[in-house]
Amino acid sequence: MSGKILIIHQGAIGDLILSLPAITAIREYFPHLSFHIMGHPSRLELLPVEPEQIVSIDMPGLSSFYTTKPDPPKKLSQYLGKFEKVIIFGEKAEEALLNGMKMAGITEILRIDTSPDRDIHATDHQASVLSSAGIEVKERTPLIHIAHEDARLADEVLLSHNLEMNDRIIFLHPGSGSIKKSWSPVSFALLAQYLQDRLNMKIVIIEGPADGAQVEEFYRHFNSGSTVRIVSPSLRTLAAILKRGKCFAGSDSGITHLSAAVGTPTVALFGPTDPGVWGPRGGNVHIITETVDCSPCSQETFKACARQRCLENIRVETVYHVIQGILDNS
Repeated sequence: MSGKILIIHQGAIGDLILSLPAITAIREYFPHLSFHIMGHPSRLELLPVEPEQIVSIDMPGLSSFYTTKPDPPKKLSQYLGKFEKVIIFGEKAEEALLNGMKMAGITEILRIDTSPDRDIHATDHQASVLSSAGIEVKERTPLIHIAHEDARLADEVLLSHNLEMNDRIIFLHPGSGSIKKSWSPVSFALLAQYLQDRLNMKIVIIEGPADGAQVEEFYRHFNSGSTVRIVSPSLRTLAAILKRGKCFAGSDSGITHLSAAVGTPTVALFGPTDPGVWGPRGGNVHIITETVDCSPCSQETFKACARQRCLENIRVETVYHVIQGILDNS
């Protein structure tokens, strides 16, 4: 039998990376089906499996599926009607999309809730959903392999910043998808000073599209020495750049997950969110968290929280000594 399968994943970078084992397992289970994926193309370029087609989630008419009375244009219905199976990754809000696709005539649809409702890691939760459908997820650690062209582009970026292959680089990412999940830029600045003065490391600051304010705050408090600032490369190029590091330190962010997925020793600073559910996975991942009475917190507590004591309690010296231990063992 020959046909098409569509996977829909419109999550953030970290969410997508935690779903890579499940997506890989789906591809392996249906080798006879033409593999298509829908989401944010700039993120989907991280996929370890090559799809036949990447389609933007902003496809005209798709938003109608989120209404009480879906009325997709004929062209969209015809496009979706070509798929034998559809697998939707997402939270409960995606049920509207699922129902809309049923109305479009798709009968074989599986929704994988990416937010566990119990104490289980998100990747394991997705694996359990697939297992109930007869699909085994054999590898539970997200892995991103670096293509030759991406490695070449990474070399060009690093050389443009006067960084050589044998330089001892530590990457710091002061930003995050939410300011409430971010360790203080002031603490990152002090950490950078320690690393530069005590370990003679090259400090590279990663700045994503939404990190400008936090990075500027970092530089207001980093008063001496020098760093390299790399701003918004493509995710594939950034993955290859991170692969060059001796270590990476960042908050609960997609870039922290990216570092772990390429195998760079990664220090992840967690506060409001539960690292047992959302923490990055990898062979050399070190999660630092300082639990307070309200952490990890519920969505309601998170939204109402005005001061993240859980992150404030993470000491610069603690993070420094973890990084020092990683370097001593490398």
